[in-house]
Order: sequence, then C-alpha cells, then structure tokens
Amino acid sequence: MKAQIVLTPSESKRLIAKAVSQMENVKKALKKGRIVICRGSTNAYIAEEITGRRIDKGGYALGYIRSTGLIVSIKASKESHL
Repeated sequence: MKAQIVLTPSESKRLIAKAVSQMENVKKALKKGRIVICRGSTNAYIAEEITGRRIDKGGYALGYIRSTGLIVSIKASKESHL
C-alpha cells in the first residue's frame, strides 16, 4: 500500500523543528554549551521547540517569495534575539 502525505510549509517547518530539538548534539549543547539560532523562518520554529516559548516568526524571516521574485527583509524584531 502506498500513501502520500502533504504538509503545509508551517507544518513542515514544525516537523523539522521537532526533529532538531530531539537531536543528541542539540540536547547536549542545551545542557553543557550554547546554542545560536540565526534568522530564518524554519529557525523560528526550532527556537520555539527548544525554548518552549512562542516566537514572532516574522522577526526571524529573512525574506519571502512572491510572483515577482525573492523579497529580502533586513528588519529584525526584538523577539528574534533570545
């Protein structure tokens, strides 16, 4: 039997974030080291999973794609600095 699962972009990013937060090297860094999370829309989901806090994902976004092409944003919100 074959099955196909289709996820929205936000569902995909959440799934990636859940997997990253459970990686052994991430868990070790949380206990004994430091983790730096750079800007990026998927990284906002990772920050949420790691910190357990809701994150303003717009503050993490580097840009987005429109029909006219890639739009790059250089704004950073206060929330993006954990």
